[in-house]
Order: sequence, then C-alpha cells, then structure tokens
Amino acid sequence: MTRHLAAEDLSKIAASRMNEEYLLYQWESSVTQDRWKQRQARIDEFHKIIRGDWRDLYKDGTPMPGTPRIENLVRNGVRDISNLAAQIQPRVLFIREGEKDDADVDAEVRESIAETHWKANRGRRSERTLYRDAIGTGMIVVAVAFSDQSLYPTFTRLRPDRCFPDVRNGTLEDLVYVERVTWRDAARKYPSLPKPPAWSSETVDVVEYYDDYEVVSGVVFHKEGRIPDAQRGQAVTIVDRWEHGLGCVPVGYAQLDEADDAIRGLYDQAGAALVARNRIVQFLIDYLEEMVHAPYEEKGIENWKDAPGKGRVYHHREDVDETFIRRIPPAAPAGAVFGLGQMLEDASLGETHQPPSRVGQVSQSIASASFVEATQGRLTSIVQELQDMMADVRQQLVYIGFKVDKAWLDTKKPLYRPVLGQKTYTPHVAIGDWLECEVEFGAGSGYDRATGDVRVLQHLGARLVSREDARMQVDYLRDASATQAQIDREDTIDAMKQRFLTDPRMPLGSLGKLATALADGTSFIEAIKQVLPELEAADQAAQAQPAAAPEGMMGEEGAPLEGMTPEEQEAAMEAGAGAEELGQPVNLPMPPLQQQFVRSVP
Repeated sequence: MTRHLAAEDLSKIAASRMNEEYLLYQWESSVTQDRWKQRQARIDEFHKIIRGDWRDLYKDGTPMPGTPRIENLVRNGVRDISNLAAQIQPRVLFIREGEKDDADVDAEVRESIAETHWKANRGRRSERTLYRDAIGTGMIVVAVAFSDQSLYPTFTRLRPDRCFPDVRNGTLEDLVYVERVTWRDAARKYPSLPKPPAWSSETVDVVEYYDDYEVVSGVVFHKEGRIPDAQRGQAVTIVDRWEHGLGCVPVGYAQLDEADDAIRGLYDQAGAALVARNRIVQFLIDYLEEMVHAPYEEKGIENWKDAPGKGRVYHHREDVDETFIRRIPPAAPAGAVFGLGQMLEDASLGETHQPPSRVGQVSQSIASASFVEATQGRLTSIVQELQDMMADVRQQLVYIGFKVDKAWLDTKKPLYRPVLGQKTYTPHVAIGDWLECEVEFGAGSGYDRATGDVRVLQHLGARLVSREDARMQVDYLRDASATQAQIDREDTIDAMKQRFLTDPRMPLGSLGKLATALADGTSFIEAIKQVLPELEAADQAAQAQPAAAPEGMMGEEGAPLEGMTPEEQEAAMEAGAGAEELGQPVNLPMPPLQQQFVRSVP
C-alpha cells in the first residue's frame, strides 16, 4: 500500500462496504481451511528440501544426518530452470488501434511505456525470483499500486506461500495476503496503528484484501495464534484503504495448470525419491565405517588385551590347536541396493526435470550439438510452460499498470526508449482507452540464449524472416528500426571513406584537411562538412573541362579529323587511333571503387 489514513478518516471505515468484521472473516477463512493447510504443508516441505533440512522429512525412526549426503537436485534444479527461463526476454506487442494513419506509432509508444514501467520497477532483476516462485509454489503473484516516490506504477512481489486467492476459470476474483510481523514493524509501516491490547502477543498478522473495487489493509492481534472469543471485536484494526476504481483486481496472477485445479509446485513429489536415495547412501557410508572399525575376535592369544597398532606383536598359545586374531567383517550389502540407488537417481532426475546432459553426462562418446539438444525435451517443455506463465503475468501488469498510470499518475514523464524523437509521454494522451496487447518470447522460447540465436540465424539464412524480424528477437537491442537506420549510416560512411582514399581526383589539400580534422578529434561527418566546398568545386571543374584529342590526330584548327570513310576509319584504328581521333565522343571511365559492404544476408 502507498497511502496512510489520517486519524479523522478512521471513523468513516465502519460505513464502508468493507468493515473490520468482514476482514477478520477473510483472515480466518484463509488460515483455517483445510485446502490452504495442505498447500502450506507442501510448501513447507519444499522449503526444507531446498535448505537441505532432511532430518524431519518422511520419518520412519531411522536416525539421519541433518545435511544431505547426495546432490540436492531440487535446489540445483530450481536455480537452473529459473536461470534458463530468464535468459530469453519477452517482447510486449500492442495491437493497432483501427486504421488510423499514426496507429503504428501509437502502438510503438505504448510498447515503450510498458518497457518503461518494467524497467522502473527493476523487473529484469526480479524475473528469476518470480520463476522460482512458480517452480516451488506453483504461483506468480505481483501487486500493482502507486507511490509518491515514483512517477510510474509500482510492482510488488507477494510471497506465494502467504497468498490465498479465489480463482474462477483462471481469472483472479480476489486475494487475501497474510504476513506475520512484529508489532513494531507493522507500526512503522502504518502510523495509524493503535497500541496492541494487553492480551496480545508481540507478533501480529498484516492482512491485505484485494478485489476489483478497493484494497484494504488491516492488522490482526492474536495470542499464541488464537483470538479469544470474548475479544473478537478488538482483534482486527483497519489501517489503510485504497479505493482504486480500476474495475479489476490490481494483482498480476498466474498458476501452473493442474488436472484438479489445485495449486502445486513442480517439485511437490520430488522429495521422497531424494530422501530415500540419501538414506541408501548413508547406509553405505555406515557400512564402510563398520568395515574400517570392525570389532576383533581372538582365540588362543596371550596378550589379547593389548590394542592393535604399529609394532604390536601378539603371542599365540602353544597349547591351543587353533589360534587367531581378526576383525569380524560386517554383512555385505545385497547387489540390489546399488540397482535401487540408480533407479532412485533416475527418478529424481525425471521428477526435477533435469536431464543428465545438463551436467555433461552424455550416453555417447561422440555426440553432436543437435543430439545433446534433443536430450533436453522435458526441460524445454517445462521452460516453455513457465515462460507462458510469465507472459500472462506481464500482460496483466501492462493492463493494470496502464490503468493506474492514467487514473493516479497522469503527469508528463520520461520514456525509457524514445520513439521517433518522442522522449516523454502523458498517460491519458499516449495510452488512451486502447490496452490490447500480447507478450511473446519469440524464437527463443524454451531454449537457452545461444540455441535461440542459432535458430534465428537459420531462419534468416533460409530467408524465412526479414532482418528486422530477426533483430526483434535480439534481447539487448533497444529499438530494431533505429538499429537498421544506424547500420545504413555506418555503411554510407564506410563507402565515403573508401571513395576518398581511392579516387585519384581527390585534391591532396582536401585530404590533408580531412586527416588533420580527424586527428583533432572531429567526427567524420563534421570533418567532411569542412572540406565539402573544396570537393564540390573540384568536382565541378573536372566535369567542365573538355576532353582533349591526342597530339598528331588534330586538324588544322585543332579539331579531330572528320569525314573519314569506313575503310579509312578501320585503317586508322588498326594503326592505333582511338575514338577521339575518329571524331567520336568519349566517356572516360570512373576510377574503380574498391569497397565491400560486409553486412549482407547469409
């Protein structure tokens, strides 16, 4: 939330359609329903696996170490998949608004506004965290509001394990967010928060309720997690309210698709195989330790009480038929144990969507890049699903952010990427009422960055796409059309440089001035402007000078010989006469232009 209620406004809360009793009911129904308790248990189990706290998972009475003895595939898988999904950046594309002449420009301005909102909220930095939320909990939740400290709408990630959404047909209808903090933290955030009751504990629950009309924040006081029935009326206090009037819930929300519509993470069932494999490895370690420290047995040894060690000599009794001192070997593990361990490892890799080739394990001694890529099938599908979730959330954030920008932040502000020289925008003018857009990941969806680049180059080489379409798939280009214009300018300058250096008609003085200007730090275009008058004068003089005939082939008045018969002309040509001696016009060829344009379609 971004605005705090004044003390005189608190008396108006009771008349609102959202009162304290209703907020308390929302809190109770969220934290006490069985479906939310089951989801919370799954999330807690996932967090324990991530931390490596496996001691209390799936207890069967077997003492286990507190840290894993094997690779934590869940933790590594979460990091690997989230980093892989975040490598490809999506692009916001606005649909043209009708047949207006400037509809394309308006759409590009709206795209730049959407990029500006995302950049202002450090969206690139938070993408990996949002992907990890989707992997671990099955949800991505981002709240939209506004703040006096920012010119743009603010995006705030909400912890999925504290969110209790009501979803119908994939659309978020309302959301309850509960976060447990100390009373001091809550008072720091909400200055209007009253002092806690005498019976309350140090911790309180901050409850935020989001719907399509308003956002209400309250603080629930409790004692040991329970609210006394006799003091229910004092258990919750509304501390903030935002009647946004947007007509939609100001939260971007998406969840993984499940057959039963439940909210589950990708790794909800990965822990059992990991823990079982970890126990097998621990048992094998215990077996090796028993082999090293196996107990001794002896028969007929006189000094059997002496501990074994360097230089120790044991004396065998002569009156005993059989004497010995030896270790008692532990029972050898069955061969099926190692097969079971391999089976659990394969199951863990499959459940965590981690193909063996991700860590360099390839079944063939010689494998091509396409073969290794083919082994990523399941991982590619998962990454595409996560990117579809992110595209859905980004599209919602664009829609909600534009509404907040128009309704609550309608002032002139800068654009992150200028469009045709336009560097600022005013929301109600630039956005208008057209909010239809789509968010797509393009050619790199489901792949890493290198593979996506190769795919784009292959399509460009086959002439399936244009160069501008290919540039739109490059994530670090700010403006594909501006890049083409810059390339054209660079090609023109390169051609001019080669022409100046290879043209024999280029005045030496002009070349000297050009070189001096460049040595002084002047740009090439500015240096050309300095010598351009001299170049134009030299070019005009060269065009105005008539072509002279060679000596010996001129008439009495200096004119080329004319009136020759065809036979005489043929004889003159065989004697070495050129076109000038024959009285024909001559066009001297231009000097060869030795230049190459290095940018071409493959």
